[in-house]
Amino acid sequence: MKPFMVITLTDKDETFVAFADSLEAAEAIRQNAECGMGWYAEVYKRDPAEGYTLLYA
Repeated sequence: MKPFMVITLTDKDETFVAFADSLEAAEAIRQNAECGMGWYAEVYKRDPAEGYTLLYA
């Protein structure tokens, strides 16, 4: 499993999930969603013991 996950909520209340290998890649996905499309996005990091935990929104 990839260590980073980005959850995006669109302006039509649709939810999309993308996974990334690095924080830089996850941040690029978040920036494209928020700055490029005007959507809301959250970045999560995977903890093998507890699953994904929120890093920032």
